[in-house]
Amino acid sequence: GNFPIKVVADNPTTDGCSGKQEINMDLQVYNRPVAEFDTSYTGCLYDSIQLTAKTITDRPEVKWSWQLGDGSIGSTKTLSHQYKKSGTYVIQFSSINDIGCFSDTIQKTIKIDELPVASYKIPAINCGTDTVLFSNQSSLPTGRSAIFYWDFGDGVQTSSNSLSDMSHQYASEKTYATSMYAVTQIGCKSNVANIPLTINYKPRVDFILPEVCISDAYATFINTSVIGDSTQAQFKYLWNFGDEANANPTNSNTSITKNGRHAYHQAKQYNVSLKVTSKDGCGADTTKLFTVNGALPKAGFSTENPTGLCSNQPVSILDASSVDFGKITKVETYWNYANNQTDVVIDDAPSPGKPYTFNYPDFGSPLSKTYQLKYVVYSGITCKSEMSRTIKLLASPQLTFDAPGPVCAEQPSFQLTTASETTGLPGVGMYSGPGVTGGNYFTPHQSLTGIVPLTYLFTASNGCMADTTQTIRVYPTPTVYAGPDRTLLEGGSITINATASGNSLTYLWSPSTGLAPLQSLSPAVSIAEDMIYTLKAISSDGCIGSDQVYVKALKNVKAPNAFTPNGDNINDTWQIKYLESYPECDVRIFNRYGQLVYQSSGYTTPWNGTYQGKPLPSATYYYIIDLKNGRVPANGSVTIIR
Repeated sequence: GNFPIKVVADNPTTDGCSGKQEINMDLQVYNRPVAEFDTSYTGCLYDSIQLTAKTITDRPEVKWSWQLGDGSIGSTKTLSHQYKKSGTYVIQFSSINDIGCFSDTIQKTIKIDELPVASYKIPAINCGTDTVLFSNQSSLPTGRSAIFYWDFGDGVQTSSNSLSDMSHQYASEKTYATSMYAVTQIGCKSNVANIPLTINYKPRVDFILPEVCISDAYATFINTSVIGDSTQAQFKYLWNFGDEANANPTNSNTSITKNGRHAYHQAKQYNVSLKVTSKDGCGADTTKLFTVNGALPKAGFSTENPTGLCSNQPVSILDASSVDFGKITKVETYWNYANNQTDVVIDDAPSPGKPYTFNYPDFGSPLSKTYQLKYVVYSGITCKSEMSRTIKLLASPQLTFDAPGPVCAEQPSFQLTTASETTGLPGVGMYSGPGVTGGNYFTPHQSLTGIVPLTYLFTASNGCMADTTQTIRVYPTPTVYAGPDRTLLEGGSITINATASGNSLTYLWSPSTGLAPLQSLSPAVSIAEDMIYTLKAISSDGCIGSDQVYVKALKNVKAPNAFTPNGDNINDTWQIKYLESYPECDVRIFNRYGQLVYQSSGYTTPWNGTYQGKPLPSATYYYIIDLKNGRVPANGSVTIIR
């Protein structure tokens, strides 16, 4: 605080005068500074620690004192320091203000961790799609855990929170840049460990099994193994022939040659294996079940339909061979052994009941031919059996079929005659196809238009059949519509509007009476009597289509001026000539007073001179006839005479 102080000085003189003086002053007393500081650090070796003084003081600080625990000191308010070794350090700090007041000294203990060390191992040889083991050899500071970040070099990255090993499978053979690093739970990061990893090609192991019987001297296994980098010339081989019980120094059960060879002395099945190692040390193996066949094969086959073999059909036989143990390994078929002993068909993959077919030359004369068929079967290289059989073939129809000429669809049915059997072989031939009826007749309008397929089938008396195909062109009939039936007023004229479709058509009307022009789809008609006209349309292919139209000529009505309704059946009704042609007409008759005495719509029942059922008197009556066809109504008088 602030304290007042008074000082009294007594300084007497020699002459006895008083020498007292009084001095007043204020004394300011300050609090002692309280030392404090902040630290900022990760705790990881080689990371700097940041120190900042935070002293509580009434006066400005002018001096700072740091002791960092590793022999290092500092004298600034803020300080950055990097420790060279891991461990626990005690940091001491004090400060002095501008009037020389010392703070106390405070201290804080910090821990600096060693950095984790990333390390891993991989196998020296890595092959194909085998799983690669990444062995984690990393080390961590005592009491610390970490997350390990892995990069397998093929775009796949992962992490783990333990020192456990990792595994990965690669899709292709090449060299990958793999890496790994660790980060502890306080954020200390290790070095990045890198190892290039080469995935080498792995052999694709395979071999061909020989087909042998117990009588054959050796079984030779043909190696067909390959590798993706084409270095199979540097392969190393190890064969195991599966015959350890019967092996001896001159006939070893194993071999390191490219193609294995072994002599078997017992007909049975063996497990033969081959292991192949590449130049890079990648190995692969395979095992196959191998059969040593018996020495007693027996050839046999059956012929399908042996009594009805036609020369134009394939001959089919079914294998019926057998062997005392194992299987038949090869079949040789000589289809015409008597005439050609070198023409053979070989099957290296036979099976029981397997069919074999052959086409002999087709013939129509003579009526039959015979061939010698020889059948040879093998159960190994030297073990074989054979049999022979005579094959009888029947003559087959030999056909010719000339294309019929083109026809129009409207033509009548006609007989087909352009196909025949050429060798005179007895039998019956029939046609079939769209529009064919009765086996020999073609009806164009029942067929298709365009190119129509026809088939000619000939069945010989011996049961052999043959067919051949040909086509006939059917031109379409023009489509013609002469139009609806028409009416024509006597002395008038109308135009017919016909339509037609087809290929380049020309037209002709008949008869020519009252119609012109005759070659038009829209001719004019002027007639006095009813007519039926026919329109023909002729295409450029010569096909004709036709249609008819009826034109009715309506006559002028002729009404008599008198009739005698006296019951003698002569002229008893008013007969109006040609009125029947106007069924919609309206007829009205009036007396001289203008009274309506008769009316009729249509004139199906002529007027008999009565009104309301009673005879009218003899007199002159007046009529109006409306024909309802656009003509001016006719009028006049009619007299009843009794």
